[in-house]
Amino acid sequence: MTDKDTIVELYHSVGLHIPSRRIYVECNEEDGQIDHNTAAKLIKNIHILEQTSLDPIEVWINTPGGSEPDGYAMYNVIAASKCHIRGIAVGECSSAGTLVLQACDVRCAFADTYFLYHDGTISINAEMRSAEVQADANRASRLRYYQLLSDRTGKPASYWNRKLSKDLCLTAEQCLHENLIDEIIK
Repeated sequence: MTDKDTIVELYHSVGLHIPSRRIYVECNEEDGQIDHNTAAKLIKNIHILEQTSLDPIEVWINTPGGSEPDGYAMYNVIAASKCHIRGIAVGECSSAGTLVLQACDVRCAFADTYFLYHDGTISINAEMRSAEVQADANRASRLRYYQLLSDRTGKPASYWNRKLSKDLCLTAEQCLHENLIDEIIK
């Protein structure tokens, strides 16, 4: 195996290109969704790049969504990074992927990127009191998401509560109009 082969193999296993300071949100191979492994890779990659320099980082996102807790883990690490982070949505940026994008200092998308914003889903199979606790936690998470969108867009949380009463499918142009992204890459 050559050095180039080793670099290519390493890149494919971690979703990181160190020379360009790009991180690719690579979702699990089974259903393409954000999960614990996706979050762990992104967190490690941000820390690796932060250790090499404080130069800007790009995070490329193409995902149908996935786990909300893992999306929040990714959001928190991006938001806390000492580096300026530019998020680039390409292809699809849905559900938990939209959460990750909102953490970035600058939010960009290619013109034909598809976006899906929604309240998320919950499935409860538990004793009644446990179900109530889970429902309360889900409600609190929804309100936190509305506030997060409010902080990033300048529109009140109540606006996002109304908008997300059903799935909200948007184009990049519509996201720009809603202040959900800062720039369309032509």
